[in-house]
Parts: sequence; C-alpha cells; structure tokens
Amino acid sequence: LVENWRLVQTGTPYVIRGEFTVPAGVELRVAAGSVVKFGWASTLTVAGSLVVEGEAGNEVVFTSYWDDSVGGDLDGVAQELRPPTASDWSGILVHSGGTLESTG
Repeated sequence: LVENWRLVQTGTPYVIRGEFTVPAGVELRVAAGSVVKFGWASTLTVAGSLVVEGEAGNEVVFTSYWDDSVGGDLDGVAQELRPPTASDWSGILVHSGGTLESTG
C-alpha cells in the first residue's frame, strides 16, 4: 500500500495472505459491512492509520480465512472439517505512531 485506500463493501470478502502493511503517512479505510479474511499466520501491520467504519447492524468483520460464517466458504472445505481457530492469523498490529479508529 503506497497511498490512501478505502475497502468498499462489495459482498465478497477481502483476503490478506502474509503481511499487509499500512505505512506511515497512509490511511486505510474499511467501509461498513466489509469482511476481511486472513490466511495462515497473516498480519495487518499499521504504521499509518486504520479507520474501521462499522455501524450497528452493518459491522466490519476481521476473521480467519476458514471462517465460513461470514463472507462465505472460500476454501471449499466444510467448516465442520476445518473450523477456524484463534491461531489461524496473527492479528492487527498497530505500531508506535500508528492509529486505529473505529466509527459507529
């Protein structure tokens, strides 16, 4: 990511694999209703600004790639056979000087 960007709600989840970085001086906005799924050991690192624009009844969801309960089944494997776990992805890391804002 090299410039400000807004993830719009498309009905299809965004998928992050590996490390995705929001560098210093750059803003990433995530629109209400968006679903962001993270692959194995993936991380969203924020040195700039992350703005999450969720609202009641139209939340933003950050979850595992294997979570079929939101955003659908992306891997084609029944959730009962490969359930999502807390250790699937590494998380959202906000560095010193980075900001996280949640609206709504």
